[in-house]
Amino acid sequence: RHVFRDVRLADAVDEVNRYASRRVVIADPSLAELTVSGSFVAGDTASIVAAFAAVLPIRVSESGEELLLFRRR
Repeated sequence: RHVFRDVRLADAVDEVNRYASRRVVIADPSLAELTVSGSFVAGDTASIVAAFAAVLPIRVSESGEELLLFRRR
């Protein structure tokens, strides 16, 4: 499990990518300092990214084997 408590998004993404089949990329550098909290199943990248997008101003775009995180407008 991944357990995050007020962790920078950039650090959380680094940890998620250690177990991910699809790489998560922060495409908008302004998102890196946002913080996330929660408990997530390691390797369930799609669900983790969806949870981030549900609570943060993020939109997700798929590009090949990558999940790109952009700021939601």
